[in-house]
Amino acid sequence: MLYDAGAIHYEAIPEVTESITNPTIIKEGLLKAREFLAGAELYRLRQQYKMAAFMLHQCAEQALQALLKAGTGYHSQTHNIERLLQLCCLVSPQLASLFPLHTEAGKRLLHLLQKAYISARYASDYRVNDGELRSLTGKVEGLLDVVVETEWALADKESEGVLV
Repeated sequence: MLYDAGAIHYEAIPEVTESITNPTIIKEGLLKAREFLAGAELYRLRQQYKMAAFMLHQCAEQALQALLKAGTGYHSQTHNIERLLQLCCLVSPQLASLFPLHTEAGKRLLHLLQKAYISARYASDYRVNDGELRSLTGKVEGLLDVVVETEWALADKESEGVLV
């Protein structure tokens, strides 16, 4: 028999009694992200542009991972910034405007940031210049600002007794 509508019994779904939001998740993620951002600036000043791009990738990844976990309880194992941005837009829709994928410039910057994870360290043909780094830094700083704003919004909801 493949199907018996009368014999299937589902367990009751337990009631959620506490929030999944843990304020230390975002705080720790932001602390790591800011350190990677500081490292990126140091590498940029030393004209080590590939390593600066790698550090910007790490900064964005840390912030997005923290936001995703704090906002949804989901811990992603990906290093894909585009995928993390898509997932984090469920928590903070304003993230979608940081890298506008409907423009060539937005696509290029996101691609440059994404490729930095592997290519900046291992590919001889990966290139990023000071201007591109400055643009990427602005985007990543904007991302951090959104995560901070979301941290406050999640904390407000928690203090009001709203389960996130």
